[in-house]
This record gives sequence, structure tokens and C-alpha cells, in this order.
Amino acid sequence: MTPEQLRASILQYAMEGKLVKQDPNDEPASVLLEKIKKEKEQLIKDGKIKKSKPLPPITDDEKPFDIPDSWEWVRLKEVTLFGNFKSVSGREIPNGAWVVDMKDVNKNGGGFRSITKKTNSTEYKSNKYQFSKNSVLYGKLRPYLQKVEVAQHDGYTTTEMLPIEVVNEKKLNPLYLRYVLLSPYFVDNINASVYGVKMPRVGTNFLACMILPLPSLNEQKRIVTKIKKFMPLIAQYAETYNRLQKIDSEFKGKLKQSILQCAMRGKLVKQDPNDEPASVLLEKDNLKNSDEKPHDIPASWKWIILGSGVNFYNGRAYKKNELLNDDKFTPVLRVGNLFTNSSWYYSDLKLDPNKYIDNGDLIYAWSASFGPKIWNGGRVIFHYHIWKLKYDNTAIDKNFLYYFLLDKRNVVGETDLHGSTMKHITKTNMEHLPFPLPPLSEQSRNAAKIAQLFALLRKVETSTQQYAKLQTLLKSKVLDLAMRGKLVKQDPNDEPASVLLEKIKAEKQELIKEKKIKKTKPLPPITDDEKPFDIPDSWEWVRCKAVTTMGNFKTVNPSDVQIGENLIELADIEANSGHLIKEEIVTSTVGSNKYVYTEGDVLFAKLRPYLRKVLIAPNDGVCTTELLPIKGINTNNNFFVLCFLI
Repeated sequence: MTPEQLRASILQYAMEGKLVKQDPNDEPASVLLEKIKKEKEQLIKDGKIKKSKPLPPITDDEKPFDIPDSWEWVRLKEVTLFGNFKSVSGREIPNGAWVVDMKDVNKNGGGFRSITKKTNSTEYKSNKYQFSKNSVLYGKLRPYLQKVEVAQHDGYTTTEMLPIEVVNEKKLNPLYLRYVLLSPYFVDNINASVYGVKMPRVGTNFLACMILPLPSLNEQKRIVTKIKKFMPLIAQYAETYNRLQKIDSEFKGKLKQSILQCAMRGKLVKQDPNDEPASVLLEKDNLKNSDEKPHDIPASWKWIILGSGVNFYNGRAYKKNELLNDDKFTPVLRVGNLFTNSSWYYSDLKLDPNKYIDNGDLIYAWSASFGPKIWNGGRVIFHYHIWKLKYDNTAIDKNFLYYFLLDKRNVVGETDLHGSTMKHITKTNMEHLPFPLPPLSEQSRNAAKIAQLFALLRKVETSTQQYAKLQTLLKSKVLDLAMRGKLVKQDPNDEPASVLLEKIKAEKQELIKEKKIKKTKPLPPITDDEKPFDIPDSWEWVRCKAVTTMGNFKTVNPSDVQIGENLIELADIEANSGHLIKEEIVTSTVGSNKYVYTEGDVLFAKLRPYLRKVLIAPNDGVCTTELLPIKGINTNNNFFVLCFLI
């Protein structure tokens, strides 16, 4: 579980009334709501806020989950002064005033990044919203960034942040409201409603009508206190999690570094006594010994000064008018083209041969981004921040030299970086680097071995990723084939599904007659447009409720849940698999109503159904009301699990 998922789970538990216990002595939220309404009416009567149109009643379909009986579902505008935003001209903001911009607020409820005060030299041309201390500042621009904070004192803010003021802090805690606005159900609904591609925003009317779970004031305070206690623990967890993720991501890099290090120390391949020693290469090619020897090397190797065997040719600095967009001319290779930038310039200049790079040339980017590359992109001219390397290939193997330069510890680790804004390596320092020179044939063997090991690492990494994708794809395909009647052969001797359906209907009628289940309204007929694919002629399309006890859920109050009963929560079910990953029993009084299930029931998660949490109940017990216990009538419940997982 990521830190973000952990934080979201805690907030969601809080919103469902499962984070702290309810106190029967607390004033119920219904009474609190009436007080808020009366206070708001008085503000309207006093002319302090505007009267707005009545809000639509909250329907059962809008309620995303169950909440304790003592709580109330309310609309945001119902319990706040939402919409009564005071807009002022930027020129009217006094010196010393706190002015909040979007960039001043960290994402994901991470607090204020900076505090900006108005000065004589500051000029605000656009209007701002004025806010009071303890207003909840909500970023309506790119709401997925979750920029939501409680104002520490009075101030002004960009109109992309809505200052939401509660009617009375003694009835609605601003910190509780902030946690509501950061909770998963709220964020998911807002993100689904945004408009605008480049600058996505949430509509103020939609936001005003968003529903919130309202507990008593005392419980609001307990929730806020509990979440505050959790946040430092989540931060510690995030630190550990991120450190482990970093270790995991760096593992391959460290393994590559180890391979390169072994190669440069003569420990990757065996030395061959028949190889011509490097000392002979020094005599033939006027290579110079290096007095600097960073580590031990085999006796047949030599430390040389890199510049004595390699020439570094600079590219050219181009004027703006020399960089063209016409691709009929020669491409100009810049450092960005080697790493992230796919945008190219071209030039019609005729230059010295050393200013061109051809396929197979070894080059090195020495400014901003560092590293070697064996070029394979056709004939180009190159920018000043790239070197082309020339060397005698009877003394130095190109691939061995490439791998030496690839390990930045050999280059940056031994070389001073220059430049205050753009870091770079100087040519002089590069030319004076000590370079471990093996016999030429051993250079080739080292380079080949490194390439082989690097390819193996890539294969392992790719195979791991492909295996995970294949597992998901295979499972999905098997389920899809099963639902289309293509996984097993149809047997003409089987009783057709039409007959089975009539038996189910008759059995369901009997259950209604015996008052074991409730009679429900007739279901609408299934149209051809609803059918997602063809099925065998002996099969039937049916609605879930037609062949199950869907809707006949038995609810028990917290006081009726027995200590020692089996308990299944959402977090106990693994996503996408139908596995129970944790078995629980009731050890103390539960905080909310539960559904009763029996062994063999299909437990289907209605909250975040995209996680596909579906389970065959392994025993009798109770479960969260976010899980729907569904019984098949005269049908195989395991088949229903497949249906729900498809």
C-alpha cells in the first residue's frame, strides 16, 4: 500500500464513521443541522449573506456509502456560506496583507508552501477573493491536485481558490470540513465532474451541491484529533516506503555500476597470458603513463592519460538565424536530442569534417546532461556542448572506452564540475583523466561481456513486467471466454437456461410467499442494445436481481453484533482476485451497522467497484455495508463471482 493509499483509507474510514467510536451522549447531527439552518436564516435576515435557491433533497442514489444513524448527509452549501465570496480589486489590497496564490499551496493537502505578503512594489491587476481566518481554501483549478487548506488568518486569494467559510465554527469544524474535501469519495466525484482540457476546473454549482457526512460537533473534533495523530505516522511510513522504492529502483543501476567497476578493474573476464600487454601499445602509439592510479589493475594493463590516446572535438555554437526548420538540410544534434527533446533544427552550413557525426561515432554530452553515446542516427552536425571522440582503434576499443565513460564515477567522480547555472565538465580535465588500458583483445572481451550482462538485465526487467501484464491479460481473457460460452463445449443434453430460469422464478415466488424475501417491482425487459456480446442459443441473458436475492440484505445494529463473530471488511479482500487476505473476528463494539452473510454468499464491493473485490464467503458472519451479500437462487455462486470479476 502506498502512502497515498494509506492516507486515503484513513480519510475514507473517517467519512464512514469508522475511525472513532460514536458517543450516544453526543447531540445528534440532525439537531446540529437545524441549528446551522436557523443561524444561516438569521444571517440572511440581517443582510450579511444572500438568500439562495433551495437545494435539491438528497436522494438515496447520491449517498456513496452508509454512515452512522446519528450522522446526517448534507450539501456543502447547506452548512457553509458557499457562494458568498467577497471579490475585491487587486489594487485595494493593503500592504502587509496575506495574499494566497495557487502556487503557494502544496498539493495533496500538504500545507502552505510559502506565505506571501503585499508590498509597495507588488501590483495585483486581477480581482481577489477576501477571506477570514479559518476559511477553508479550496483550489477549483485542477482539483485533482487537492490543494485544500484552512486559513491561518485573514487574507486574500486568487479567484481560482474558493474561500469556504463555515456558518459557525462551534457547529462545523473547519478542519473536519478540510478532511472531507480531501477524502477519496469527494475527490473522485469532483474529478469526474471537471470541465476544460488545458485548465480543468470544477463548477461552483456542482461543488455547492456535493454531499458531506455530518457528525456531531464532538465527533468532528475526535475525528480531527485522530487524523492529526495518524498524519505523522503516515509521513514516517512514506519516508520508509519511498526509501524502499528508491532502493528497488536503484538496484538495477547499482548492479550495472558493479559490472562496470569489475570490468575496469580487470575482474570481469579472465586475463589471457597470450595477449599482447598494454605496455606494447604505449610504445606503438605514444600513449602517456598516468601518475594517478585510482585503483589496482592487472599487471598486463597500464594507467594512461586519457587525452594522450583520445582527441575530443568540440561542436559548434550556432546563431539563431543558422538554426532552420527545413528538414531538407543537415540535422543539428543538441544535447536535448540525446535525452528528452525530440524537436530538431537543421542547418545549410558547410563545415569542417570534424564538425560532423556519422553512424558509429563515439560522442559525449558534457553540459547539463552527461554521458557517452555511440551515434546511430545518420549524418548530423553537432552542438558545442557535445564532443566527438577520435582515437587509434589499434590501441583503444571503442566499446570499452564507451563503457568506461558510461560509469559517471570514472568521469564526474574524478573531475571538477564547472558553471554556476549549467554544470559542465571541462575538456582539459577530461583529457587528464586516468584511463585503465588493458590489452586490446581483452578490451574487446570486456566490452562483449558487459553488453551480454546488460542485455540479460534488460531481459529480466522486461520479463518481469511482461509476466505481470500476461497474468492480468490471461485472467481477463479466460473470464471473457467463459462469459461468452467459449471456454467449454455446450452439451446438447443439458437442460436449457430458459427452463432453469423458469425454475428460479418459481422458487423466488415461493420465497416471497413464505416471506423469506421481499417482493420487488418488476424488472425492465432486457433490450438488444444492452447485450454486450453474443452467447450460445441455450443460454439466457438475465438481470442480477432476477436470479439472486439482491436487495434482501439483513442489517444488524452495532449493539446486536456479537463478540467473536466473523467479520469481513473491504480491506480484507484482495483486489481482482477473489481472495480473502485477512480473517477477522469482532473483538469489541463495532461503530456502524453491518450486513449479515452466510457461508457461500457472494460478497460484492460496491465502493470503488473498479477494484473488483468479490469473494465467496468462507463462513457465516457480518460484513461492512460496503459489501453486498448476494445469494444465487438455484444457481452456482462461483459462477456469479466470475461474472462480477469480468
